[in-house]
Amino acid sequence: MQNKLVKMILRRIVQSLIGIFIVTLFVFLLIQLVPGDPIVNFLGPSATEEQIAYYTELFGYDKPVLVQYVKWIQGLFRGEMGRSVALQKEISEVIFQRLGITCVIVFSAFVFAVIFGIVFGVLSAKKRGSAVDSSISFLANIGMSMPKFWFGMILILLFALRLKLLPTSGYVSLKDGFIEWLRHLILPVIVTAMGPLASYTRQTRSSMLEVIRQDYVTTARAKGLGQREITLRQNQLRNALICEPKLILADEPTTALDVTIQAQMLGLIGELQKRLNTAMILVTHDLGVVAQTCEKVAVMYAGEIIEYGTAEHIFNGAHWHPYTEGLFKAIPKLDEESRRLETIDGMMPDPTQKVEGCRFADRCKYAGEACKKMQHMQEAEPGHFIKCHRIIREGAGGESGWKTESWLK
Repeated sequence: MQNKLVKMILRRIVQSLIGIFIVTLFVFLLIQLVPGDPIVNFLGPSATEEQIAYYTELFGYDKPVLVQYVKWIQGLFRGEMGRSVALQKEISEVIFQRLGITCVIVFSAFVFAVIFGIVFGVLSAKKRGSAVDSSISFLANIGMSMPKFWFGMILILLFALRLKLLPTSGYVSLKDGFIEWLRHLILPVIVTAMGPLASYTRQTRSSMLEVIRQDYVTTARAKGLGQREITLRQNQLRNALICEPKLILADEPTTALDVTIQAQMLGLIGELQKRLNTAMILVTHDLGVVAQTCEKVAVMYAGEIIEYGTAEHIFNGAHWHPYTEGLFKAIPKLDEESRRLETIDGMMPDPTQKVEGCRFADRCKYAGEACKKMQHMQEAEPGHFIKCHRIIREGAGGESGWKTESWLK
């Protein structure tokens, strides 16, 4: 399992490097097709041929394009991004000088978009079909489609040049005054947050409309609860903000429930999976539920995974971890006469104490000297991994036998 994980990581790294190479090469070649000469633009129309030739050679623009690209890539590995012709500074120096300001604007825009996106989305859903809903939906659609550079110019023209309320450009540090800092921050934050704000508004409205139709909301209204209490205290807003999760974590969803409610709960989870096309992690001690719903199974003991494989491997496989074997032997079988179910003797180790070797060794009937050493996942069969120095094989007649490999010596 560890070897496969390392191979997967290395493969992803190689794929990422190839992708970065292709993208950077494409962008570099695309920039070369842009009309105009950066040296001429920098020196101005009064520059002589000797000055143009000198600076062209100084910045390496006289070399072939591929040679320039290779030189630029080599500089990246040394932390050099090149030199700005216009500013006469290293590009890395220019980026780091402006990185702090950029982070302030982006973070402020994110907070602004999230807060007002939720507020507008909830308000639009609550006022569905009204003029408020139509106005918010119209503005959200405009925000999704409007180019940011055009929107920024409109704001500058209106609030900076016409009304003279805000500055056209520049940045003032917070230590130079909160009001001036805020005035210089308003326009760039609004422009940056425009797209995410419109997106969050539409998503929140759609989710709220879906949650409003849920049975528990109808029940809360029937009990006489107010709209504000339903929204804020009855998980209506919280459920709406979940939107479309990529992962559902179900921790003991069927514990202490009768079989009818268990079936309804599992059906609800399965319906959510299909409708949202999401993955699910099910945490349970009910092997019947695992057999019915899970594709892959990880058996855990004392906080660590001791066996992993498909449900077919775990329930019908030829190998088991001793703890997994104990779990299955504690389950009664319908095709057998009544018998005393087996138990796993002993207690789990103290989670606050460090255990050398196998954590199940004190309770394992197969334990030996090898169990005192650190155990690693071993591939018992393709896709089936067991963290044990021995692999149990189900022999003929249901008797357990040992499959001893060369690495057991």
